[in-house]
Amino acid sequence: MSKSPADIVDELNEMLRKSGQAIMTLTWPDFYHVCERERLKQPLMDGVREEASGKYQLVVAYGHNTVVICHDCNFASASGV
Repeated sequence: MSKSPADIVDELNEMLRKSGQAIMTLTWPDFYHVCERERLKQPLMDGVREEASGKYQLVVAYGHNTVVICHDCNFASASGV
């Protein structure tokens, strides 16, 4: 059975937490692997974005080559930049 947006977001949050970084990028094949899907449709992608924002205050952005996940905060000022 395919993962729900909530399950996907839980895994993304855990991956970001374990990385110790403020931002993480995944290639599309890696993101498909996390989602346990061969295809992604817009409603699922929107669901992941909404769930991430509401549950963990994460921003999920879909690019041409990667998916970017980061915390919704000014992490640049936190690092002294």
